[in-house]
Amino acid sequence: MRSLHPRVFITLVSLLGLACSDEAPRSAAEIEAAVESYLAERTDLRLDQMQVKADRIRYDGDHATVSVSIVASDDPKAAMKMLYQLRRDPDGWKVLPPEPASSSPAALPPNHPPTSGLPPGHPPTVQPSPELPPGHPPLDGGQQ
Repeated sequence: MRSLHPRVFITLVSLLGLACSDEAPRSAAEIEAAVESYLAERTDLRLDQMQVKADRIRYDGDHATVSVSIVASDDPKAAMKMLYQLRRDPDGWKVLPPEPASSSPAALPPNHPPTSGLPPGHPPTVQPSPELPPGHPPLDGGQQ
C-alpha cells in the first residue's frame, strides 16, 4: 500500500476537521452583510451611498465583536468607525441592539475627587438676582 505524502495527509485531516466542526464558517463578508442589513432597517440612512467594511472581527463562539468603517461612496473623507456586537443564529449573523446606557453613575475609585466640578463646600456660582431699586430699568433691556 502506498503512503500519503505528509502535506496531503495534513490537508485531508484539516478538511475533515472543518467538515465535522459544529462551528459555521466565518467570513468578513457575512459580518459586513449583517451590519448592512441592520443599517438598512434605519430610515434616516442612505445605505446605497455608503460602503461598509469590517476592519477587525473578534469571534467568541457564536458571538462576534466587529469594528466597522462606514464611508460615504462619493466622499472618502466622510467616514466613521462603529463597533457592533453580533450573534450567530440559525439564519446567520445578526447585529445585537445596543445596550441602554446605565442611568446609575459608575462607581468612582476611593478618594476620587467629586465630579460636580466644585470642591465640597464651594459657594454656588449662580447668585440670585438682587432686588433693584424702584424705577430701575430691567437688566434684560426690556421695557417695564
